[in-house]
Amino acid sequence: MEQSVFHQFVTPDGGIVMIIVFVLLLVFEIVSIWKAPAWTRKIGNISLLTGFLFLGICSYTAMDETYISGEFHYFQYLESATKGAFSVLSGSVIFLVSRIVNIIRTPRI
Repeated sequence: MEQSVFHQFVTPDGGIVMIIVFVLLLVFEIVSIWKAPAWTRKIGNISLLTGFLFLGICSYTAMDETYISGEFHYFQYLESATKGAFSVLSGSVIFLVSRIVNIIRTPRI
């Protein structure tokens, strides 16, 4: 069963919601660089934790679908692993952006 990329990320286990949350976190990060530099580190931490939260949600959904159907389907776990890896990667990128901005903004001795 082959699915499109759009269908893969618009599912009940957080596909489109996950993308919207990470885009909002990235916008908040970019705005905080100029308006509130003290918040850049906190927004980076929140984005990394959000990535792991969505990874847990995707894993739970795959296990729940297996429990309900009573059959093991490899593609369900592969699909949830893809979404989970995407969420952790997105959170890590925003986290790294916040750390790089923090390093650049610190005064040098």
